[in-house]
Formats: sequence, C-alpha cells, structure tokens
Amino acid sequence: MMGLRATKRLYFDHAAATPLDLRVAKAMLPYASLAYGNPSSIHAEGRKARQAVEEARKQVAEVLSVRVEEIIFTAGATESINLCYKGLLAAAPEGKRHVVTLATEHMATLRVLQDLGCEVTFLPVDEEGLVSVDEVMKAIRPETVLVTMMYVNNEIGTILPIAEIGKAIEKMRRVKGEVYPMFFSDAVQAVNSLPLAVNKLHVDALCLSGSKMYGPKGSGVLYVKKGTLVAAQIVGGTQEHGMRAGTENVAGIIGLATALKIAQAEFANYEGCLRPLQKMLFDGILEKIPGSEVNGSLTQRVCNNVNVSLPEVDGEAVVMYLDEAGIAASTASSCTSSAGASHVITALGRSASEAESSIRLTLGRATTKREINTVIKELVRIVALLKIS
Repeated sequence: MMGLRATKRLYFDHAAATPLDLRVAKAMLPYASLAYGNPSSIHAEGRKARQAVEEARKQVAEVLSVRVEEIIFTAGATESINLCYKGLLAAAPEGKRHVVTLATEHMATLRVLQDLGCEVTFLPVDEEGLVSVDEVMKAIRPETVLVTMMYVNNEIGTILPIAEIGKAIEKMRRVKGEVYPMFFSDAVQAVNSLPLAVNKLHVDALCLSGSKMYGPKGSGVLYVKKGTLVAAQIVGGTQEHGMRAGTENVAGIIGLATALKIAQAEFANYEGCLRPLQKMLFDGILEKIPGSEVNGSLTQRVCNNVNVSLPEVDGEAVVMYLDEAGIAASTASSCTSSAGASHVITALGRSASEAESSIRLTLGRATTKREINTVIKELVRIVALLKIS
C-alpha cells in the first residue's frame, strides 16, 4: 500500500502503554541486576532490597500526600481493582452489596463487578461522558458499599468531577455517622496530566499503573485509606502489610515510584506542550475530514487524548491502515480492542456504527507538530480510500 509512509514509526497510543523513561530505567537497573536480594530475607542483600522497597513506598506516599502504610504495591491497575473490590465486599457487613458506578467504566471494573454478583447501579453519562454530583448522590442507598469511577476516562479522556463527588460522599457519611460507601477512583489516565494529592481528591482508595506513566509494565499501586476494611485476595506470605503475598518486584517498584515522582513534578509542562498539539490534531481532522465528530468533552478533557468518529468507515480498518503506514493508534481501550463497538462511545448516545467508526489517538511527551501533520494527512488519505473500496 502506498502512502505517506513515515521514516520512523509514529506512536499515538500512549493511553495503552508509554515508553520507559530513561531516568526510570537508570533507577531500576541496579535492582534488576546486582541488588537482586529478596526483600523478605534477613541477610544484607535482603535488607538492601527491603530498604529500596520502603524508600519507594515513602516516595509514593509523599507524592499522593498519604501515610506510608496506606500504600500497597501490585502488578498493575487491574490487580488493584480486583483486590480493592473483592476485598471490600468480603470484609463488608452483611447487607452491604450495592455498588454505584458509570456505564463508561473500564472493563476491569465491569468484569470484576459482574463476577462478584453484587447489585450494581450503572449511572448514565451525558454526551460528553460527564456525570453530575447530584446524580451520583441520588443513586446511593443504605446498602451501598462502594462508589467507583475513573478520574479520567481511558477511551475519551473526559475528566470526571472526582473531588466534588468525594466531598459530597464524605459529608453524607459524616452527617449519617456511616462508614460506607467507600469511594474508589481509577486514576491511571490522570497521572501525567492532573494532580493526585488524595487530600484534595477526597477518595478512600485509588489505583495507578506504571505502564501508563513512563514506568515499567507489570507495576502498580493501590492506595487504601487507613481504617478501610479490605480482605487480602492473594494470600501466602506477609508482604505488603499482609495484603498481597508474594516476593516483591523490587525493580518494578523502584521504577513505578520514580516514574510517579517525575510525572507529578512535570504535569504542568506536559499540559503546556501537549494541549496545542491536541488542538492541532482535532482541528485538522474536523476540517479536512467532513462529517468527523469528537467523542467526549473538548473542555473537560486531558491534553493527550483525541477520540473521533470518522464518517462511513470502520475504525478498526483505519487503525490497520495507519499501522501499515507506520503509525500506531487504537480503536478503543487496549483491553477491549476486539470486543466490537465501544461501550464507552455508545454510552455517549452514539449509534453502534458511529462507535465502530471511532479511533483513539493519544499523544505523549515526544510527540511533535510534524508527527501531527503526518497523522492528519494519512487519515485523510485512508478515509478517502476506505470510502471508495
């Protein structure tokens, strides 16, 4: 296939996975090679590894403005979600089996809640993917054990009003003298763009993934507020305060802590660099491909996410043609890319055909104007080609 083939591959799928920051790799290297001791061992090598893990825990706690003992290291956000949801319901009093979430949540949330068999209220969102504080509060019942929603939607980049919802839940619990519901947020897609200080977000639990913040894959963190009853789901040893048995991934933990510190220190610069490029990409697509439509909010949106429905084409075919032209993109979440029409796009009120014609382009720290122009030109060519065929 002939086209504007890039001299090097262009990566526009940073919401799925980010490259490893060289500063992170440098921090990890000693613990992936020479300092290989088991953190649970009492000899010098083990003590050195333990010290590194606890220093990383302290670093994460400082970034999130929480207590050190409230940090649990995991293998990623999916494991954190499984641990938190299953552990919360296992420890909750009888009769507390109701959960409030959004119709646009990540598949990890939807599948875990389905497997738990609890009663779930799936709140609808508006055409921008937003939900109001009032709608959330009206859905809470005496038997509600958990309210959960993403800080930033992984497909359309919409920023949810987490802090306002959290404050409202805190106030309700204080007035009623209740412990539940607990408020959980998947903050995976927020880490590079938005502040994560928990005392300002008013969440009881929060998860992050190293692979989305220029850190290592297979690393994650779960924050759980002290006093929240959560039963361990992986049992064996006493690692991670008894909440997650198994030998710790020391290099991965060091990498995650380093990546988190960098991401939160640099998010203002990230915003300043990527917001103009995001606008350039949106403007180019909407101007040069008539009939294209933005999915999600243009104002309440993180700076690296561009999600559009393209007219009269199949999104998966577009992504395949982009790939052949040397450009990596996606149709939806990397976890649901083969599941047909996106449940997130249809929840916005789009038709199934509009959802199937959607593509997600997510920018990163190294994205350039030249790359944006190349993507726009390739999209124009591919859409025209697919309409003819």
